[in-house]
Amino acid sequence: MANVFFRRNMIPKCIYCSRGIRCKDTDLIVCPKRGVVNVEDKCKNFKYDPLKRCPEQIKKSEEYSAEDFEI
Repeated sequence: MANVFFRRNMIPKCIYCSRGIRCKDTDLIVCPKRGVVNVEDKCKNFKYDPLKRCPEQIKKSEEYSAEDFEI
């Protein structure tokens, strides 16, 4: 399960970078290397911070019934 949250083949985005600081109430990141950038931007100085990433919610594909829990 940890591989889902800490995958190495993740697409770099400034919103997940450890160097950037997100501005409140906007979609902007203050980067010490590039200044104020959009959350979707990326650069060669990207350093992944897993604590800044919010995992996507798992969607329920179907509802369960009482028969699903019978032995």
